[in-house]
Amino acid sequence: MRKAYILLILTVVLTGSVGMIAYRENMLAHGVDALLPLSPRDPRALMTGDYMDLDYQVNHAVAEALRSLREDIASRQHPRRAVMRLGTEKTPEGDTVPNILTFVRLDDDTPLGAEEVFLAFSVRDGRVLSASPAFHFQEGQGKAYEQARYGRLRISRSGASLLTALCDAAGKEIRPE
Repeated sequence: MRKAYILLILTVVLTGSVGMIAYRENMLAHGVDALLPLSPRDPRALMTGDYMDLDYQVNHAVAEALRSLREDIASRQHPRRAVMRLGTEKTPEGDTVPNILTFVRLDDDTPLGAEEVFLAFSVRDGRVLSASPAFHFQEGQGKAYEQARYGRLRISRSGASLLTALCDAAGKEIRPE
């Protein structure tokens, strides 16, 4: 009987793991490719190796929109998705960077317009979190990532996001040598 419980638990854990992997692979293959402007922060952690703590500009816009609703930011009653518009941005050199996400509004059940997508967010300790808050990289590559200006995301229809890379000011993926 004990072996049956162990096998059942292992089956549930493995099924859940395989399901999560399949979900993320589907998001990578079919999700919307977008760049989210960010503000990099401290790039080191003693126990976890080198990483960059990320703070996305959209998080501040969402927090402000929540405040304008006159709701407590920690409340569970507010929307859990923001509506973002995909657009282009000009660099100081005159180049255009495509697929930049900008905040439009909180999700109010209004249908999405052209070039709009959902971006899910959560609130933890009074802080809005919309995408992965950290990007890990190999030790010694921190200098290359200091130039990061965008997080490259894959976004599902529901608004779930997966951080896939960091990009420079021209929207090019950073690939250290």
